[in-house]
Amino acid sequence: PHVCNKNIYGIRAVVSCLPAWWRFAQCLRRYIDTKCVKPHIWNAGKYSTTFFVVIFSTIYKIQVELYGDHHRQSTVFFYL
Repeated sequence: PHVCNKNIYGIRAVVSCLPAWWRFAQCLRRYIDTKCVKPHIWNAGKYSTTFFVVIFSTIYKIQVELYGDHHRQSTVFFYL
């Protein structure tokens, strides 16, 4: 019972960010090649929001694991 109950949130966060990172890098590469700001930089900004979502959801999951589910309404992570 002590083997499979450990959560590794860092690996989950990295794996969750990989698809968005590839698209983000692709958009930046297309901007460098074409110098067109409108579609490529805007799309890069869209994909960069995924990083914030993954970071805050990982922090929230760690906080729930450490302090329990009953403390979630009294912390700033609940409101974010």
